[in-house]
Amino acid sequence: MLGSFPLVCLAVLALLLAACDKPPEASPGTIRVGLLPDEKPSKVMARHKPLFKFLEKETGLRFEITVPKSYEALEALFADRAIDMAYFGGLSYVNAHRQSGAVPLASRDVDRAFTSVFLAGPDTVGTELKHFVGLSFSFGSERSTSGHLMPRHFLLAQFIDPENFFSRVEYAGAHDKTIQNVEAGRVALGAANSLIYRQMLADGRLREGKTRVVWETPPYADYVWAVQRDMPAARQDQLVAAFLSLDPANESHAAVLSSVRAGRFLKAEVSDFKQLEDVALSLELVE
Repeated sequence: MLGSFPLVCLAVLALLLAACDKPPEASPGTIRVGLLPDEKPSKVMARHKPLFKFLEKETGLRFEITVPKSYEALEALFADRAIDMAYFGGLSYVNAHRQSGAVPLASRDVDRAFTSVFLAGPDTVGTELKHFVGLSFSFGSERSTSGHLMPRHFLLAQFIDPENFFSRVEYAGAHDKTIQNVEAGRVALGAANSLIYRQMLADGRLREGKTRVVWETPPYADYVWAVQRDMPAARQDQLVAAFLSLDPANESHAAVLSSVRAGRFLKAEVSDFKQLEDVALSLELVE
């Protein structure tokens, strides 16, 4: 009996350590949410606050919200099951779907035909992308759909291999940083989310005349709200119904929609992201 005591202790210790490694579970009626850090965290939280206030009132659920430090960190939280729902960019969603079975719930209407813009300063001479050969270039985050995946895809379609065409290729980490770097002249050309670019012009974060659009891409699907695959179907339906209930004809609903730059929400399907998945596989950005 005495000889077996250390083994029993080791077994108990192993169980305790395993429990410590598991992410904390949400309390009943609580949804843990991760938001994509496509702008600085304070800006991301502010623009989503009215939406979650509405969702809480509509569903009776409580939402615990976090903005991870990077796109990769958001994907890791979802893979580790530390969050129940995520606001993904298209590429992050494709990866989460392939790796963890993420289930898409809803997208904004604008996400069905999203675009990226290639920006330059007002004094640069280039009027086409090919004119920027030998100059510096910036993507956003490496895991960004509108800041990397689709801009790279469209550059290659014009026979521009970024690493061989530009003098320097960098990753700013977020769209607002890319845009600010172009405005400050730290890079000659940058690719960014067109919606964020226009919002920055509208709210004064970007000065008029300090940047210009060299080229805007064709449309593609992008952002989506997605959940863990084992979330009960009834809870998934409840969340979808809440998103879709936002009516632009209702003044208070319109204010919520405006805060997240949406006209309305639409039900999302896995098939919406087939093009992105094909592009991501061709560029070896997902497995």
